[in-house]
Amino acid sequence: MVKSLEILEVSRLILSKYSLCDRCLGRQFHLLNEKTDNEEIGHSIKFCLYLKAISLLNEGKRKVAVNILRTLAKSGFKQSKVTLESLGVKNFYEEKCYVCNNLIFPNLDTFFRLMESQISDVEFNTFQVTSFIPKEIIRKDDSIKIEFGISTGENIKTEFNRLLSNLIEEKTKKKHVMISPDVTLLFDSIKKSVAVYSRPVYVYGKYRKLSSGISQTRKVGKDPLTSVEGLLASVFVPAFKAKDVKLHGAGREDVDALMLGSGRPFVLEIIEPKKRIANLSFLEDTFNSSFNGIAEIGSLRFCNRKDVVKIKMIGEKISKVYRLKVEVDKIPSKEEIAKVEKIVQNLVISQRTPTRVLWRRTDKVRKKIIKWIKISAINEKEIEVVLEAQGGTYVKEFIDGDNGRTKPSLAELLNTPLKWKSLEVLEIKGE
Repeated sequence: MVKSLEILEVSRLILSKYSLCDRCLGRQFHLLNEKTDNEEIGHSIKFCLYLKAISLLNEGKRKVAVNILRTLAKSGFKQSKVTLESLGVKNFYEEKCYVCNNLIFPNLDTFFRLMESQISDVEFNTFQVTSFIPKEIIRKDDSIKIEFGISTGENIKTEFNRLLSNLIEEKTKKKHVMISPDVTLLFDSIKKSVAVYSRPVYVYGKYRKLSSGISQTRKVGKDPLTSVEGLLASVFVPAFKAKDVKLHGAGREDVDALMLGSGRPFVLEIIEPKKRIANLSFLEDTFNSSFNGIAEIGSLRFCNRKDVVKIKMIGEKISKVYRLKVEVDKIPSKEEIAKVEKIVQNLVISQRTPTRVLWRRTDKVRKKIIKWIKISAINEKEIEVVLEAQGGTYVKEFIDGDNGRTKPSLAELLNTPLKWKSLEVLEIKGE
């Protein structure tokens, strides 16, 4: 650390080699007095050097004094210019700051006005400032600290962010935070631009899918309103003035399956919202009335990003109760049904990746558990199958066997070909 008696001499040596504005000089000694603005520190140091030059003049040491005055004048210290002119000294000039080139800090108010215009319609209570400052500027600032052995300095980017944060806090009465800000403000110190990034809003809920032909998430080239995610987007995007939404579900059902019971848990990630608060009860009613008979939602509440992870974990751990309508060649006898229902008590099955999803899933064998099954006749050609299966079980393939890729299958256990006709998810357990 530079000793107090050496500060003036170190500063003189710095300025004799590099022309620095008041702020870039003062920043080298920021940690000695963090409550004082770096520009004020730098100006005070230059003023002390100016007084030293005047003292040297009074002692008759003109040459040394003029050198100090030239150095100060080069860095923009106006009193030195006046004194040099009074002494009849010519050929002195002012240079732009070696570090910042006088481009960055004079524009703080301009940056604020840009930010204010960009964020006028964005709701937020907390913010964080980030910035882009060219590497060359940062390198120059750091090289001075290294060259002169200075350990009391502040990083130029830290100072820029700090000053802007203080200015925004003062004028907007919003709070600067480092963790999970409502908005992040990215300032480009050279282009004099600002980009606003609004942190996502997360909403937990449950959805019921009452119509087949509706996927969980949107598919490329498909009508977005043929997915639960797309239906949610049509209500939540305008309500939050958001860019888009992303649906995170606790597992998923096939596009031709219904999701009944109390519904499937989900978290809706609302991307780049301009509004952060909305009446969730109203949005729930709006959704349910708009898509009556297609899908419905409930249990809405605000949550956070951690709940996305929880939802994904639920999808792995839950079990689901299904009801299927199955076509048979011959209705099994009561004895055959009773025998199979007894066998299928925590039955472990081996499922090789189904043929229908091989194009997007790794071909491997998965062990899954069928916890129980109930079978009843509907008519001479159809049976109803209700079963509880471990999350991730391919239930359709458990019914028909998928040409031997699932073993044992219900078709194998009943010793008759089976063909599923409809599938409904009745309940999700273990959420």
